[in-house]
Amino acid sequence: MGSKLVTDPDVKNTNGERYQGGDVISCLFGVVFGIMSINQAAPNMKTIVEGKASGKQAYETIDRVPTIAIDDKSKKIVKSENV
Repeated sequence: MGSKLVTDPDVKNTNGERYQGGDVISCLFGVVFGIMSINQAAPNMKTIVEGKASGKQAYETIDRVPTIAIDDKSKKIVKSENV
């Protein structure tokens, strides 16, 4: 595709100029470096997913409503010496 872009005189880039060999090489290196960066980031995805799962558990604990109300005065209070 790169050779077609360079040799075809009717194909213009966004600046209205013909494509040069350097444009094709720049695109090729951009794709190669992008794939390498994704490959290097892949092992860290496991850590991110584990962090999200831990955060969900923490927020569930924080948002939990206890079944025993701490300020309920209608219940009998058990003294620590009677336990």
